[in-house]
Amino acid sequence: MDKILILNGGYSEVPLIQAARARGFYVLVTGNDEKAIGNVLADEYIPWDYSDREGIYELAKSQKVSAICSGCNDFGYLSAAYACDRLHLPGHDSYETAQTFHHKNLYRTFAEKVGIPVPRSVEYGAEADLEKVESLRFPVIVKPVDLSGGKGMRKCHGMEEVREAISHASAGSRVKQVMIEEFLEGTNHGFTTFIRNQKVVFSMLDREYHEYAPFAVSAASAPEPVPEATVGSLKGQIERMAESLQLCDGLVHTQFILMEKEEPVIIEACRRSPGDLYLDFVRHATGMDYPGMILSCEAGGKLDDEMACAQRAGMIGSVRGYWGRHVIACRREGKLQGIAIDEKLKPYIREQVYFFERGRRIGRDEIYKCGVLFLEFQRQAEMEFMMNHASEYITFEMEE
Repeated sequence: MDKILILNGGYSEVPLIQAARARGFYVLVTGNDEKAIGNVLADEYIPWDYSDREGIYELAKSQKVSAICSGCNDFGYLSAAYACDRLHLPGHDSYETAQTFHHKNLYRTFAEKVGIPVPRSVEYGAEADLEKVESLRFPVIVKPVDLSGGKGMRKCHGMEEVREAISHASAGSRVKQVMIEEFLEGTNHGFTTFIRNQKVVFSMLDREYHEYAPFAVSAASAPEPVPEATVGSLKGQIERMAESLQLCDGLVHTQFILMEKEEPVIIEACRRSPGDLYLDFVRHATGMDYPGMILSCEAGGKLDDEMACAQRAGMIGSVRGYWGRHVIACRREGKLQGIAIDEKLKPYIREQVYFFERGRRIGRDEIYKCGVLFLEFQRQAEMEFMMNHASEYITFEMEE
């Protein structure tokens, strides 16, 4: 039986673990959290830091794995690419290419070189670079180059705020690198695709919501009515990336800003699975075995086989109905005892996944993710209203 190493066993990786088991792999899971829910679903859990690229290489080598799945974290993808590079395993880009995709400064430089729109930005490395920042249009965003999920990011309206934000971002960055870019006004979206031979063969576009933190996605909905020209532009940009970098077959997930009467601007790009059960969101919305497709590609399988199965089932090409994914996040201080859903929201719930620890103490200013709701609607307007108000129908039972 072939072995596959999946980097992390958190709730976000559960669909990938299940997909690997369904495909007959002996599943090894690693990560620092010994209590992670995915650990018990795998055949074996081996504790290790998945961001330790050398350690992951040695672990994969000693276990004689035939494939590595990066999980839902940028550090995981970088470790997977590094180990696969050295072990000559399939399913990942070179480590150099992986860095280009997953380090924001390298991606911006690459995108500008091949003519892909990006916000004007400055890399900060010394005090002299602050003079360059003053040439940008304010407000600006200061961000670590190597973190995802909005971590370490701040929006700034003046140079004094920029100085404070640089210190904050640098402290969180593992490579201690920071970039400052112009803040773009527009709507936020996700655009997830699969490429084969550097061409987009599947795509889904969604609307992103940011409720509990300015730069962290708290919810998503699909379909999102955008001009066909926008979708065409995005596909063209991704194919330009794929051809320039000679990307291997598989997932390319991007986030973009759509400004009025302008081109979509991709602000983030990655090749690993999105988190917070986005994998199941795409599965619900399209009927596609999205986690299975990711798993198969990273394991070196043929995307053609996965696409053919979907085509035979009539599931490829569009969102079926109106779907939302809402992350339940508690921001109340105290001990969490339970979650209550209002009757107004219940009729839309098609699946609910909870992973909170009853009695867990939540500190001041902490955001504790408790679960994910998958919602189905009958109309676009109904979906848009409920996605903007879903959190109002969720209450947290606390022991103060």
